[in-house]
Order: sequence, then structure tokens, then C-alpha cells
Amino acid sequence: MKSNTILLALPTLLTFLIQVHGQADFQMPECALPCQDAVGQVTHCRTDDYKCICSEHNFEKIQKAATPCVLKNCKTFAEL
Repeated sequence: MKSNTILLALPTLLTFLIQVHGQADFQMPECALPCQDAVGQVTHCRTDDYKCICSEHNFEKIQKAATPCVLKNCKTFAEL
């Protein structure tokens, strides 16, 4: 049950991570860095174009592209 909760939260978490990536006090987890490139490729949004990233259409694309990448690269919740 706990792992299901984590899996369900990953798309939201990743979207949040992408949105705040440009803020100076935030550091993207090392394990998620390759996933940011995948997101840019599926949406064609600039990393600072939050309106583009957060649109419903692109959110679905981000969710589909990023979730498997994060699950593959980030082995523990602590890495995030």
C-alpha cells in the first residue's frame, strides 16, 4: 500500500520538481536529471515556460514520459 501511494504521487512530484527547477534555492535530485530531458522532448516546452508545462495536454505527456524514467533512475524515495 505504501509503495502504491509513492507511485501515485510521483507524477505530481515530478511536475513540481520541473516547475521549481529554475529557482535558485532548489536543486533537482541527481537521479531525476535525465528525466527532465525526456520531458522537454515530449512537450517542446522551455524549462521556464510554466504555462506550457502545466497545460493539461502537456501534463499528461509529462506524466507518461517522466514516471517510468523516475522509477528507473530513483531507486528510493529518499533520493527524491
